[in-house]
Amino acid sequence: MSQQELLNRRKERFRESYNMKWSQFESVAINDFSYMMKKWKIDATENTKRNLLIQSGSGHAQNGHGAYAFANMFLPEVEVEDVCIALGFDPSHIKRERMNILDDIEDLVHRILAGDKIKKIKNTNGEPIGGITCFKKLKVDPAKSDDLLKGLALGGLMDNYDRRSRISQILRDEGAESMGGGQCVAVDRFKLEEMAETTGKNFYYSIEGLANMAHTKEQITQLETDGVIIRKDIESNIRMISAYVREEKGEGGSDNSGIVGGFKLYNSLEVSVGIYLADLDDTLDKFIPTIYNRGHDEKMAHLILKERPGIITDTELDRLIYCTAISNFKDKENLHDDSQRKMLQRFKHNSRVQDYFEYAATGATGRNGLFYAEVDAKVARAKKIFKD
Repeated sequence: MSQQELLNRRKERFRESYNMKWSQFESVAINDFSYMMKKWKIDATENTKRNLLIQSGSGHAQNGHGAYAFANMFLPEVEVEDVCIALGFDPSHIKRERMNILDDIEDLVHRILAGDKIKKIKNTNGEPIGGITCFKKLKVDPAKSDDLLKGLALGGLMDNYDRRSRISQILRDEGAESMGGGQCVAVDRFKLEEMAETTGKNFYYSIEGLANMAHTKEQITQLETDGVIIRKDIESNIRMISAYVREEKGEGGSDNSGIVGGFKLYNSLEVSVGIYLADLDDTLDKFIPTIYNRGHDEKMAHLILKERPGIITDTELDRLIYCTAISNFKDKENLHDDSQRKMLQRFKHNSRVQDYFEYAATGATGRNGLFYAEVDAKVARAKKIFKD
């Protein structure tokens, strides 16, 4: 099918699914996005802000938040591509802009592997990677450039379900809930819709069902056999989308705790920055020209491990994942568990990510002292459980 034919089919499916015109969705999507762009202050360039808020818009549509709440719209099958088109943006252009940031992260990895000593988190043009404002002034220790790789490897694997499942057993032994988890894969959205029609299993064969139902290994294999899951790197479009397939339900992990925990485990700002870059990668790779099987962040992690064998150990990864686990946080009132957008959002103070890096660099706790104390306690427990 041509791109126009794919778009026409998507709009027809949308009308059938929600009993509303595509133009109604467009109107609400524009209102939602315009409000966010106008009211929300993001610690990044306008381009990065726009590209993150398009993704936030898909979350609002899926959960009935923002302008969708006022319009009484709940659209769980809406994806980033849909919002992008509804806003009048060229999806291929937005994907390329997001991919440029991942290319800069990958280039940073190759520069360090080649022996470069990194002083600033900037690309080869001297621009802050990702357009992140706090990277303009942030200085990292050139002698600890390999710590950036360590953080990128840890961060790229901290959401890996096979590794998380090991930690979930320990959490259950402590009387806490599992972390849960799953994997990001390429999904043929049209094949998913066809399977829903032919089987009558409308929720099972839906983006919402894939993300929320726990799937066994056998069920995932069957979805691959059915042609729903595409187990390879593939070009993304209206039909082929990046989707989350859940393997186990649970309370999940806090990326914020991973970023702060990385600093506390190694007393290294550079490890913390590396974990943050992996989290940025994990957010942006949901809408780029190519869907990478299990994600671009994992691709970077495996590249680093291939070139720097032993840069992280199983014990180190277990410790970090344990630190991110939400279910055994003692003080959930002060838990930070943010999306990338919220981590970069400025309210009265700095963005949280800037706070974290200043804390790692200077020890200033500011408004986050209770959260840091909780992560301290998690780090201490992790070191007792997972010994070298």
